[in-house]
Parts: sequence; C-alpha cells; structure tokens
Amino acid sequence: MWPIYDNANTKILDDSGLFYSGDLIAMSLNPDKAITSKANPDLKIERVINNPREWAITAGVSFGSQENEITQNYFDFIADMNQDRQNLALYLAKLDNKLAGTFLLTRKNGVYYFGVKPEFRRMGVAAAMMSEICKLVNKNFITLQATPTGYKFYKSFGFSELFPIKVYSPEKEIF
Repeated sequence: MWPIYDNANTKILDDSGLFYSGDLIAMSLNPDKAITSKANPDLKIERVINNPREWAITAGVSFGSQENEITQNYFDFIADMNQDRQNLALYLAKLDNKLAGTFLLTRKNGVYYFGVKPEFRRMGVAAAMMSEICKLVNKNFITLQATPTGYKFYKSFGFSELFPIKVYSPEKEIF
C-alpha cells in the first residue's frame, strides 16, 4: 500500500499495475480541544518495553488478521521499531487484563496502528486510548491518517480534516 499526496505520481502507479484502492484522510487535533469521554476504570494502557510480540499480535488482530496469519517478519519489524524508543512508543490497552488494543505514538505526535480487537469494540477502549494519547503528547497537535472505518470515530473526538491521501495497492480493495 502506497499513500500518494498529489496526482503527479498516479500515472506511474497506474502503469505499474497498482490499483487506486481508496483514500485515507489526514486529520489533526489540538489535544486541549478533544471531546473526551469517561474512561473505563478497568482499562489499563501501558507502554511496551520488553514484549513487542504481544503488541504485534494485538495490532494484527485489531486490523483483521488471524493470529496464525501474523508472520515472523512482522514480529521482527515491530521488535526493531520498538528499539527506537526516542522517536516511537508502542502502547497496549488491556481490559480486565486482556489485550484489547494498540497504538504507536511518534515523537512528533503522529498516531499509527490505532486499533481495537473486535471483541473489545463498543466498550470505550478506543475513546480511552485516544484520551491517553491526548495526555501523552507534548505539542499542541496530534496527526493521523484515518481509514474510512475510523473516520467517524476521529471526527466525533474532535479531529478535523487536513487533506485526502490517495492509496495505491496491488489489490483493488483494501478498506
């Protein structure tokens, strides 16, 4: 999947056999203006230091993979990212001590891999995770790239649109 920010490169991608697969929406939020909700007291959010494998499994399942589909290459990738603790931080959300969701926060307040496992959706996990992100950031903005699925949640939290990002992929439908 390749996000494209302008139309100058689309012909090259079309000619290479990649498909336009949809749009992500770049969004931002001033954390002081976030529309927060009361957090579930049983939800714990912790930074991952020693076990990025459980983070990788939770993120994969949150985005639709089965646990047995997650490859060693992905585990290695996440373990490698977790070594860059000055620029990236992996977080796990646990509800009743069960792995429920993930997010990655960059030093520049970018949010990635924001996901909640299907069995924990509609239980306040995403709202609590976003409230925690608002507490963690050290600047007056948070940025992310919203999928069509996540867009409505981010808008309800107070995020505003910045611009669309065209996404190209070897597969026609990715969202």
